Amino acid sequence: MTNNGARRRGRPLGFNKNDALRKAMIIFWEFGYEGTSVNDLVEGMGITLQSFYTAFKSKANTYCSALELYHLLFAKKRLDILNNLDVFEAFHAYSQASVKDFSSESNPKGCMVCLSALTCGREHEFLVKASQKMRLDTISNFNLRIIKGINDGQLKTTTPNSVAFAIGAVIQGISIQARDGVSTEKLLESSDYINTYLKSFSVKKNASS
Repeated sequence: MTNNGARRRGRPLGFNKNDALRKAMIIFWEFGYEGTSVNDLVEGMGITLQSFYTAFKSKANTYCSALELYHLLFAKKRLDILNNLDVFEAFHAYSQASVKDFSSESNPKGCMVCLSALTCGREHEFLVKASQKMRLDTISNFNLRIIKGINDGQLKTTTPNSVAFAIGAVIQGISIQARDGVSTEKLLESSDYINTYLKSFSVKKNASS
């Protein structure tokens, strides 16, 4: 006897879910959570409404998945840069990569984590919290890298967390400037401030050493 129920449950989707999610990520990145409707997603992903709900359940669930995808494709790659260089080169390379991502002609301007869900209706406050957590996690990564710079004898500061938040403020400001259409050249000038600021905490080497 054929198990029709099992056959229905195993029926494959008529589209590539990963490709559809990437398209959703771009839409949320461009227009934000509140500025994106389910119809916008369905049209942009090139799927039916029924397929959307079958694969992604809801707009909120799709946003969470899209935010995670952005983290993997962009934010995590930028953070990985911090681990491979000395502290000054690391933050310089990180800020340069951020400007490149934020001002790319291939994707929406700015940072999805910074811009797509700053505010939402109360029923979706958990989405605001999700993006807040990602931003704070980035600051935590900055803090740990600064502490390593202190332990490596490159930096001297008693407030590494404050330094990390200051760097985060510049990066988030660059994201907003990119969305406002500021040129890549100007954004790179802004990012250079991070290196100048960080070097104000550099450990001075003894000239005789």
